[in-house]
Amino acid sequence: MKKNVLRIISLVLVAGMLLVSASCTQTLLVRFVDKDLEDINFEEILANVNANGGNSANANSADVPATPVETPTDPPAAPVETPTDAPAADTPTAAPAADTPTAAPAAQPPAADTPAASAMPATKAEVMDFFKKAVTRVVNGEAGYDKKSWQTVGDLNITGIGVADNIIKNEVGKRMTPEADAETQVNAKGSDEAKNRMPACTLSDYGKVKDATCANDGGNYKIKIVMMDEDTPVNKQQSFLAQITDNILFKEGIDEELAKISAISDPNYHVIYEGFTIEATITPDGKLVSMSHHANAHIHVDSAKIAIVTLKDKDASMTADTIYNNFKY
Repeated sequence: MKKNVLRIISLVLVAGMLLVSASCTQTLLVRFVDKDLEDINFEEILANVNANGGNSANANSADVPATPVETPTDPPAAPVETPTDAPAADTPTAAPAADTPTAAPAAQPPAADTPAASAMPATKAEVMDFFKKAVTRVVNGEAGYDKKSWQTVGDLNITGIGVADNIIKNEVGKRMTPEADAETQVNAKGSDEAKNRMPACTLSDYGKVKDATCANDGGNYKIKIVMMDEDTPVNKQQSFLAQITDNILFKEGIDEELAKISAISDPNYHVIYEGFTIEATITPDGKLVSMSHHANAHIHVDSAKIAIVTLKDKDASMTADTIYNNFKY
């Protein structure tokens, strides 16, 4: 995910530079060290912006829903009275049967090792403890599983020009892995891959958990965990999200990558993870059936220098998803 967020941040900065340079008398030519950015035809992007008059008049717009046509409704039919059968003639009532002994109900044998309803996790702490134990079993090598990850470009508010933002969004999308192209990693039970590709849950401060619920799902437990927002985690040691997922990146790594792009200097930005969500289906005895991690990253560039241009307040977002299934114990 690190490279993909870097691409968005870089394109946010570069797009802002193009917008400014479009109104200048000279074109700013910048060579980017990042190889993934060198093949972007920024001149074409700028030409598209200028060709559309520097406004969003020709930007793609959402379809306007048609006005619903009211269809006259037939008036309700008058209720049809159904004649009621006349009461039957009095018939003799059978005398009550003589008292007969009632057989006592047969004793039911105790159910076989079935978890009682009260055993299902209820409180936030109980749900988290149950989830943590299930994940730890996999991390310790008790199960194999399949894993698949992909990313999606979200909203862009970079140039304020619909045409330009759509082109930039398309360029970013080309450098991400869509769900249709995501590779499935098959991790055999007990293998190093199975142990290392499953993020351990070491979170102990459940105050960082916004909500954790559990519901019965056909005999299994359906768990949903929503985390508090985290603003630009610095590194793995200081991040609470890093204690429950590996689907985020850290400021140290982003800064290191941005430093390789010579045209960008003094970048001030935030990468805010909003409502990171985990959903998992787990058997009552603690075996994972499936699990998904969903990260929504809001990227805000407060300011940055691109060559001789200073940019402020640029936004973009992306989502990253990972699913784990086909668990084999």
